Amino acid sequence: MKTKRIYKLLPVWLAISAAVIIAGIILTCLLGFNTSPDRKKGYTVEVSYDVSVEIDPAKVEKLEGICDAALKDVGVTDRQDGYDSTLDMTLISYILPADCSVEKLEAAQQAITTEAQTAFPDGNVRVAYHKIDNVSDIYYEPTWRGAVALTVGVVVGLIYIGFRFGVGCALTGLCLAAHDAVFTVALFAIARIPTYAYAPLLFATIAAVFSLVFWLLQCMKLRDAKKDPALRSLEAADAVAYAWEGSWKKIAILAAVSVAVFAVAGGVAAAGVRLFLLPAMLPVAVASYSSLLLAPALHIPVKTAFDKFSAKHKPRYFGKKKAEKPEEPEN
Repeated sequence: MKTKRIYKLLPVWLAISAAVIIAGIILTCLLGFNTSPDRKKGYTVEVSYDVSVEIDPAKVEKLEGICDAALKDVGVTDRQDGYDSTLDMTLISYILPADCSVEKLEAAQQAITTEAQTAFPDGNVRVAYHKIDNVSDIYYEPTWRGAVALTVGVVVGLIYIGFRFGVGCALTGLCLAAHDAVFTVALFAIARIPTYAYAPLLFATIAAVFSLVFWLLQCMKLRDAKKDPALRSLEAADAVAYAWEGSWKKIAILAAVSVAVFAVAGGVAAAGVRLFLLPAMLPVAVASYSSLLLAPALHIPVKTAFDKFSAKHKPRYFGKKKAEKPEEPEN
């Protein structure tokens, strides 16, 4: 069976995981993640204009020059700028330091509006600025809360697997969830995928969730094999092979649908949402890899050990008969 061949390649899967994780740790220590800069307080200046301007790259560059010049004239030099284009609007945004005065922002707003209306009479240009007490909290807090919520879900899922399918399945699920979380974070560090701060933690928990869902499908087939009298006597490797062959198509379909949903939704979503949806395809791919290759290879020795333990201790707990009551003497 294919699963037996996969089990023989367990050292290969472990070597691949170790290489990726070690490389990810090194790059994380040296470079960190490719996340947006951390700004605690400041202002945002947003310049938006309609698609009639967006279709001409030269106009985009010209308007960016107007914005840069206006901010420079009011003494703003420390800024983080960004450009985003959606289906109906193009947006140039600047995050300014907290010591930038309101007078400077109003002067820059007026200068950009005047220059843009003169340069682009056919475009609908809008300029606005907003004060933000904590720029980081725009993305950090929701991301962090989402990661915590998913982590709680992973713990609940492991407890459910333990009670429903046995401690051995729960241990394998725990190893898979931990592996996929660390593996995903390592890939974000290696591939330098742009994302928000704390987002790698969120994607790690997403990988753990998908990993448990995929593993749950295999656990169901293992339980079916245990209930079937014709399959109950299967060795651990054969039982795992039966579960793998009965669930791999469902895992592949679920993974493909999830990736397609993230890809389509990310393609039409706004830039801020897109920065979450498109990278979310990576943890799904990691969970698919671990569920189809690492999970069966890892669970064979785990199931073998638990089957031996169960066979050894079963007579002790279930083989003893109740002591017969002594017959009462006749009167």
